[in-house]
Amino acid sequence: MNSAAAASTNTLLLLSDPLDTPISIVNDLLRLQDALRDIQAAARFDPRIAEPDSVQRYLNSGNRPRYDVLHYLGHGYRPTERIKGALAFEDADLKACPLDRERLAFTLKGGAGEFKLAIVSACHSESVAESFFAVGVKHVVAIEADHSVYEVAAIAFCRGFYNSLLTGNFLDKAFQAGREAIFNDRAMRRLGDKAASDEVAKFKLLSLGDDAAQFRLSVTEGRVEMPPLPTPDHQAFDQQPKEFIGRNADLIELFVKVNEHRAVVVTGVSGVGKTELAKQAARRLTARRRFDPADVCFASLVNAKNADEARSTIALALGLKPDATPDNSALRRQLPPHKLLIADEAENLIHNDGKKFRDLLETLIAAPGAPTVIVTSQTNPNTAFAPPMEITRLSEVAGFELFRVNAALTPEQLQPIRREDLLELLEHLGRLPRAIELIARVWARDRGVNSDNMDLQPLLAKLRQDHDLVMADPDYPDQFKSVTVGVKYAYDRLSQRNQAAAGLWAQMALFPGGITKSGLPQIFGTEADDLCREIERQSLVEASFTHWPAPFNNLLELPTPFRHFALRRLPGGEAGKAAAQQAIGEKVLSYYSNWVSLLNGMFERSGDSMAAVANRLESELPGIESWLDWAYDHEQPINNRLFAPNLTASLRNVYLITDALRQKAERFNRALACARRASDLSGEANVLQALGDLKLRVADLAGARESYEAALPIFRKIEDRLGEANV
Repeated sequence: MNSAAAASTNTLLLLSDPLDTPISIVNDLLRLQDALRDIQAAARFDPRIAEPDSVQRYLNSGNRPRYDVLHYLGHGYRPTERIKGALAFEDADLKACPLDRERLAFTLKGGAGEFKLAIVSACHSESVAESFFAVGVKHVVAIEADHSVYEVAAIAFCRGFYNSLLTGNFLDKAFQAGREAIFNDRAMRRLGDKAASDEVAKFKLLSLGDDAAQFRLSVTEGRVEMPPLPTPDHQAFDQQPKEFIGRNADLIELFVKVNEHRAVVVTGVSGVGKTELAKQAARRLTARRRFDPADVCFASLVNAKNADEARSTIALALGLKPDATPDNSALRRQLPPHKLLIADEAENLIHNDGKKFRDLLETLIAAPGAPTVIVTSQTNPNTAFAPPMEITRLSEVAGFELFRVNAALTPEQLQPIRREDLLELLEHLGRLPRAIELIARVWARDRGVNSDNMDLQPLLAKLRQDHDLVMADPDYPDQFKSVTVGVKYAYDRLSQRNQAAAGLWAQMALFPGGITKSGLPQIFGTEADDLCREIERQSLVEASFTHWPAPFNNLLELPTPFRHFALRRLPGGEAGKAAAQQAIGEKVLSYYSNWVSLLNGMFERSGDSMAAVANRLESELPGIESWLDWAYDHEQPINNRLFAPNLTASLRNVYLITDALRQKAERFNRALACARRASDLSGEANVLQALGDLKLRVADLAGARESYEAALPIFRKIEDRLGEANV
């Protein structure tokens, strides 16, 4: 009997989910968390990925917690004449790494004499019980050596077993409670009594010397804690697909290249899932504790026009001040160690400034800080420092499964649908994940509450028409055509349901940096709230910063193919963009003037969170600047006052931390010219004051001294004593 008193029971939970095994363990972990949630006992489960070298190092470290219980959740191998038993751990490339009895015991040796009990939730795990006995474990709960086990049975057993064990019962009684729980499990009842009896018989309680009827853990009342595996804390990772389907081989290839080169360029057509693949890789790297969550950085390059702007965006993502990294050498010297950087959507940058971007990329990868770099792009930058890997369209099997999951169908519900119809559906959508997800969600809503409606013919008829229209359009970019078929279907459904919502969605394309959900009513009226909900139901926008406090949360953005399509839905098409801007321009500028003031206030109060707030500020900068570009030439003054110059001046904070002013000199010059065009003395003074606040070096901008001197008489003319003093 365990007589050691403890404040809580500590369990080391080893998770193994290799990508080359047929069954995923991810959902099992979620089910286990649910099973433990309501147990009234002070217990902690520490999850760690079961990589042999990582587990070995951890168990041999002197500053870790000590554990009463070891729980392995993963895969086991049926014993053979050659290998008497093995568990599947994960290797560095995410593939299965079988540990036989000897190697398993060697890996766990650092915990020798520490673990009192082992639970091995894996098929055939009885065959490796000797490995746990070899490191001092006295009791092992395992699965019969010659059999596999249903996942639902394993989770049902854990629910009953832990509820009994952690609340003070002896081990033999807890084991029996776990077996009995299988009979009452809802999912097991659907399989029948015979299946439940067969599953119960597979669970074995093995003891070495000690009597299970005399063993129990010292427990106290409290709650069960299971902290999640580490995950990146950047807002770009807030959302992820319900299931990541059909990309296991691609993830393995990506890990192989990253492990060999510390860098990779993921290429493929628009909508094929490059960005999500990179994010999934970052999540797995973080879960394996190869990177701290705060060291995972995401730099969106979709709006970068040249390599200088790309360097500034990357510097900010890495936690550096871009005005302190005016060239590649400065970035190389200041790069913090051990960062993981995703440089996303680099194709426009490669097209516009390929040679300089390649130089930037090579400097970054070769820097002393040794970052790991994942680039996503439709085109290859052709650098020897980062090998390319192309991801192709989904397989038919993966496409079917992705459609099923996003249409909220059970495997049984998918069966009546004609395979020929599903194949045609995938063909129209180019087997692109984004298009399949979008169509599946819209079709699920079209079905409504009629769960028997499995007819795909109306959907296919519409897709045939849309496919022909899009594919035959010579003006439509080739890289967007396949995914656009899905976007068009969702847009047409939105138009049928609510034409005003469809019109609002098209206008949201005028905001390349996105627009906050709270900002829509201020520009488009109070009805925009309801219209936005219709748009979200059709999955036509993506939201970021969802966990931020209002009003800074829910930045709504249109992915690149969506935005390209939406601009063509404006009155007059893309050529009508200027007229659309003119219609709402004054409201947008008024909104941004107030909004940037709020963001600046948040930035000034951010303290230790300054880097996160800087990222929040920069995220909307492409949209704000696009409206300023319009306003410099088209905004009309009211009483000799303009929004654009003052709004430009108010960006001083974001420019201080995201760019050297020499890269924004043209913008400030345009703002000055705009103010002078309307004789807006206050706007002119504020722009000049912003130049002063940014503390320009004369070497950075010729004529900076003249700018300061020019500001003085203007401030004196409008009797702005504070502005005069600052200059």
